[in-house]
Parts: sequence; C-alpha cells; structure tokens
Amino acid sequence: MSAWQETLRVKAATVANRIVLEDTLLDSAYLLKKGSVIQMPCNPMHTSPSNWGQSGGDFDPSRFLPTSIDKLSKNDKKKRKQAFTPFGGGTVLCPGRYFATSEIVGVAAMLAMGFEIEGARMLEPKLQVMSAQVKHPDGDLPVCIKRREGWERVKFKFTGGDEDAAEGLAFGWEMTSRSVTYHGRWWKIVALYESDYIW
Repeated sequence: MSAWQETLRVKAATVANRIVLEDTLLDSAYLLKKGSVIQMPCNPMHTSPSNWGQSGGDFDPSRFLPTSIDKLSKNDKKKRKQAFTPFGGGTVLCPGRYFATSEIVGVAAMLAMGFEIEGARMLEPKLQVMSAQVKHPDGDLPVCIKRREGWERVKFKFTGGDEDAAEGLAFGWEMTSRSVTYHGRWWKIVALYESDYIW
C-alpha cells in the first residue's frame, strides 16, 4: 500500500476549494477578501520539503511503510497527515476512496501476479488546467504484455462483499496448490487454474 499512497502523493491532481470566512492578509502582500473562493492544488502540499523533507519531490515507494513512519517525530507525522490530501479532506472527503483504492490495487495485484510487462516507464503528465482532477500522460506508452510462465492457464476472478462480511478478511495472500487469493478491504482476487474453473 505504501507504493500506492506514494503514487497518489506524487501524481494526484486534486484541488481543494475553500471560501474565505474573513479578510485575511498573507505575507503582508496578498489580501484574501471575505466571501472569495480559493482553489488550492494538492501538488505543492504533496511535494513541499517542509512537509516531506528534501526528497519531497522524489518518488519513494517506502515512504508510507510503517517502518519509515515510525522514524518520524510526532510533529512530522502530523504535518504529513495534514499535507496528504489525494482524496480531498474534511466535509468533501471522497466517499469512494476505498472503492477506488480497491479497484486499482486489485488490478495492479492481478497484473503483477499473472503478467510480464516490458517497456513500462513513468510518463510526465500533460499540462492541464488546474481544475482537471485526473492527470493524463503526455503521449502513449507502448508496452508488451504477456502471461508469466506457469500462469498461462490461470483465470482471474474478482469478488466483493459488503463491509461487515469483508471486515473479517485480512489484507494479504493465501496460496494453495490450486489457487492464489489476495484479500483487500472489501474484495478479493482469486486466480484459479483453468482445469479447476468449472462453468
């Protein structure tokens, strides 16, 4: 999950909208008038060295690991928590954030388990208007995708459940001689060998 959170931190394009409640002067130079609307892109908060250290602009897949977080001071933990807003915050916190995370991490787990992908690399995003919530890559990315050796006859099945039923599922892998299962929060992926898959 750390790599997923780091991807959101570095690549998210959310924009917070706030209404100024009273006249406010910033840096003795910028007057924000009461009733004005302010749009704040998350990228400056997500990459600021004052929140994330000197490597704030770099992609570090281990940044959100518990072992990395445990090394931070209490104040730094608080700053990072407040500065990480890929799904908004407060009363406008995205209600679909768990569903979106489950869908994306589930597909990524399936791809990692069953396929070899050659030629993949990170593309820079297109220059877009600030209010665009999804960053589009600047160009196409041709890749070669093929089944992993030994996984040619595997079929993937995605299943979900309601919140109460899923709370008993632990995050992690289960492996048997005939299937591999990855449990997420409200879903699971089951990879079944074709000979065991009955229609």
